[in-house]
Amino acid sequence: MAEVADVTKAVVRAEPPQEEALRRLIEQERLALDHTLDRLGDRVRETLDWRRAAARHRGALVAAAGSATLFGLWRWRRRRSPADRAAAAIVDGAREVTSRACEMLGTLGSAVSVRRRAPRFLMGSLAAAAARAAVKWWDEGRAGASQRSPDEGVPEEERWRLERKMS
Repeated sequence: MAEVADVTKAVVRAEPPQEEALRRLIEQERLALDHTLDRLGDRVRETLDWRRAAARHRGALVAAAGSATLFGLWRWRRRRSPADRAAAAIVDGAREVTSRACEMLGTLGSAVSVRRRAPRFLMGSLAAAAARAAVKWWDEGRAGASQRSPDEGVPEEERWRLERKMS
């Protein structure tokens, strides 16, 4: 076996000139592809580099951050408290009741030949007064709740015992 291996090493294959030219052409194409792929890789790294993009578009980033901040502040200021939402719900409910009552009085008025404008005027005034009273009641309830002391519901003897324990 050792002899066969030596024989195969000694035999040099003679290549025709066309095959040799094809090998050189393939090697040149491989080198050109390697060079192109290296350039493409550099360009991809450059494109995906966020630091360079941020430095290049600094003005746009500052404008976007400022507008996002202004939008956030605007939304924060427009936030409504629970009392405001409750008052809005009361007003909406009063409007709905008023419109239904106006429809009923309008239907009744047409049957009794009363002018249609009078019931709406009357119900609108009543609904506005009811809404004002509801909002006033709500505000007084909130003000009264904040002014109450924590011991308001506790009997006097119990308060006296608590004070005695604390001192």
